[in-house]
Amino acid sequence: HGTEAIDWDGFYRSVAAKTEAASAAGHDFVVVEGFLLLARPESRALFGAAVVIDIEESEAWARRRARAAGMAHLPPGLSESEGAHNYEVLETYTLSTADRAAVLQQAMATPNGAGEGDLAWLRLYFDEVVWPAAEEQRRAAEAFSEAGIPVLRVNGIEPPGQDKWVAASVATSVDFLRAAHAVAVRQSSAG
Repeated sequence: HGTEAIDWDGFYRSVAAKTEAASAAGHDFVVVEGFLLLARPESRALFGAAVVIDIEESEAWARRRARAAGMAHLPPGLSESEGAHNYEVLETYTLSTADRAAVLQQAMATPNGAGEGDLAWLRLYFDEVVWPAAEEQRRAAEAFSEAGIPVLRVNGIEPPGQDKWVAASVATSVDFLRAAHAVAVRQSSAG
């Protein structure tokens, strides 16, 4: 499922430590962000509620493509050294021994890659890895909700405009998390 590269044990330890520290400081909840958070039962067990941002495939691809295009002026590579780098390059996603020209040519021959030019490989990666993982997470969120865990689904594009979306969605999400926490506190006090 594309989650093999995640250090799950480190993730579990980190969330547990942050949760403990937040509780000791009197905070009601910890916000953890990431679209693969619900990938495993062990990770789902860490959360008492979830806010899921729903977005259509076409919009997700448009944003991924725009990010790659916006990074095109940067030197290729990961940003482990000084300055920003463009990690949305084929070299980041393939082995050093890969025939990158062949990969690009094959990606351009796919139905969705045909009109993407030098980003055809990224479209292929999106189609074969990113979007299937997003769909898997959507199903995991549904199972999470069916198990009785509070889940808020937020439209990822409404209202239009990043500032308006953040203002509306963050406020709604915080209200939801506070309400979910209050219910959990009442339930634990009653039981």
